Amino acid sequence: SKRNSVECTSCGAGTYSPPSSMRCSECPAGFYTSTDGSTSCTACSSGTYQNRTGQTACEACGIGMAQSATGQSSCDACDEGKFSSDTGRATCSECPSGTYQDDISQTSCLSCLSGKAQPATGQSSCDACEHGKYASTTGKSSCSECDAGKYQDSVEQSTCEECSKGSFSASTGSIECSLCPT
Repeated sequence: SKRNSVECTSCGAGTYSPPSSMRCSECPAGFYTSTDGSTSCTACSSGTYQNRTGQTACEACGIGMAQSATGQSSCDACDEGKFSSDTGRATCSECPSGTYQDDISQTSCLSCLSGKAQPATGQSSCDACEHGKYASTTGKSSCSECDAGKYQDSVEQSTCEECSKGSFSASTGSIECSLCPT
């Protein structure tokens, strides 16, 4: 009489067989195994993802993206005010002061234009300089007050105006000049 024989084989990379199971299963999305004979799959680490089943490795998040959690099948776009210039990032970086980013999935921030400033980090826009103030160059974190003897009666300006002959401004940040006493 012939005896029935059962031959055991290892599950291949990308698949696993839990203890007491008789079959191999593909690792789910967000997980992988790179070795034969695995009894479990490993979660993709933060900064990586795997969107397919039965895989032997995870993929790094692309630039402009990040993933803080483990075992994920996708990465998240960096929000407005944030960026990621490297692959494999767990988090996006905040735009520094003097800069902004008004779009998602970006790899850098934009400098505030002259006449505007941004004191905070992680912002999606810059603020216009108020009356009596100016920002002469790009990338300013604050607007400067006009010097005494000068004024600015408009917003979002890159310079201040000189008081005309016969008028003055005694303080900084003036929005107008006063007539000299006669």
